[in-house]
Amino acid sequence: MNRISRFAVCVVPFFMSLTAAAAASKKTKRTERRSFNAGPLGAVGMVDVYLFKDRNISQRCTATHIGDGLMVTAGHCFMGAYECNNARVSWENEDYTSRCKYILYSNASESYSNGNEVSNDLTVFKIDRYPQSAATLQPANKPPANPDGNLSTDAIAYSKRPAGNSSATVVSAPCQLVLGPVTNIFSQPKASDTAKHNCDLAEIASGSPLMRASSNEIVAIHQGTSLLPDPDGRMWAADSQKIHYAKIVTGADIRRIIDLPYALPDNIRIGGFAGEVFSTGIAEPLNFTVAYLQAKTGSSTVSFGVHNGLDTVIEATDGDGKKMIFGGPRRAGYDQRVRMKAPVKLTMTSAQGGLAPLAWIENIQSP
Repeated sequence: MNRISRFAVCVVPFFMSLTAAAAASKKTKRTERRSFNAGPLGAVGMVDVYLFKDRNISQRCTATHIGDGLMVTAGHCFMGAYECNNARVSWENEDYTSRCKYILYSNASESYSNGNEVSNDLTVFKIDRYPQSAATLQPANKPPANPDGNLSTDAIAYSKRPAGNSSATVVSAPCQLVLGPVTNIFSQPKASDTAKHNCDLAEIASGSPLMRASSNEIVAIHQGTSLLPDPDGRMWAADSQKIHYAKIVTGADIRRIIDLPYALPDNIRIGGFAGEVFSTGIAEPLNFTVAYLQAKTGSSTVSFGVHNGLDTVIEATDGDGKKMIFGGPRRAGYDQRVRMKAPVKLTMTSAQGGLAPLAWIENIQSP
């Protein structure tokens, strides 16, 4: 059987006002580069993550090498899982494919309340082989001063498109990255580290790096796109306006992740964005490993709570091979707290396909 890969399209079906769209109306020029050896272009790869029951199908995203084999991409590309799930990175100008060794950080959630929260839509993972090229992140989130009061910066975006058995890098420049408060159609604030942009991205857009044009530093990574109806109210008209969202990422963020002890966080968020419907663009059942929960030194057990939604099944297998099943079809909001012998393997399945489930593994502890 020939291997079939499909790319994931992250479409967030919430819509901004026409006023908010005006700031991102600047036209962009998209060009393609097929040959390069160094610089930001050589650091951008295409990652395939095998999250589906059909192992010939992968979720595809753009990912960027930031040095020493560390890669950054959008968290929803890995569904927030803390396991590689056979993820592989291919490069346009390298004759090898890199394999994910382990996940340093992964989360696929975003919250809405007062806008002070941060978007956790980020995965940082380690690969076995990596190119010499590495992108640089801005040291900290310092929006450029603008005399007009518009917190924006000229940007360059790098995304991937399929090209036969490989991929081609698409460069969008110049485009504009708008920093500052971002709201959805209900005037609810999105996370405080959310930006919007008008960069013209290729098909494999999620995780694409947006770099400050003046310094080539990564400022943000692309999350998803909302569609605005045209003036006549035709939702899916060809001339409907698009709003692209991105998560601001800094070197300080990565340093905090690297400095964390080699252990899982207290909570794991799986799936799409809280309060939104996230589409993988792939109508296939999900089946992937969420995490291996390890016990602390001197302990043999771990405890955790589970909350999962409709049509989502989480299976926990303990160190002795005993299993527990949480949730199932037509049973939403299933909660239970358990203690199991470590290590505990957590897997998720969903027959829904297309729409990513939402699930939480909460209060992970090892007494």
